[in-house]
Amino acid sequence: AILLSSFTPCTITPLPPSELQTISTTLHPSLPPNLVEAVIKVFRLSVEVKGKEINTERIPGVRDYFKLLSRLTKILSLPSSTTSSSSATFLTSQSYLNVTSECIDVFHLSSSSPTTTLNTYIKSVLLPSFPSLSYDSITRHLHLPPPTSSTPTTQTIGRITLPSLTPPTNTP
Repeated sequence: AILLSSFTPCTITPLPPSELQTISTTLHPSLPPNLVEAVIKVFRLSVEVKGKEINTERIPGVRDYFKLLSRLTKILSLPSSTTSSSSATFLTSQSYLNVTSECIDVFHLSSSSPTTTLNTYIKSVLLPSFPSLSYDSITRHLHLPPPTSSTPTTQTIGRITLPSLTPPTNTP
């Protein structure tokens, strides 16, 4: 049996934002640098907000941050040749709204507690990180149904793709 008292508690110092930025742009070169900066700000504010809560189940970690970047790389589908912050102007308001939805999913919902409502999270974390968006636009976007598509072999709802159900054929 392992005794928990034999473990020494330790604190891990998070990477500074500049180091996170360097690693992020190396691993995900298609993401514009100013978007990476905004997501780092969301991450830092999420940790700060969750860290102040009394009943927090889980504080978002660097693993969550990199999971979010992987998702953003897939959903934004930007070319890999992004090298300057000027390329960030190609992101539309819709792209930024999609980013906020992913931030909520990864940083807020994964560690939600009753003390931080979604409205508080939007106001204290997302709006300071994405000043070009409004509270109303974010909440409207969250209430939209997920995109759907289908092919003869698959059905896609949001990020999930399932095989299509084919009805049994009655052959005599």
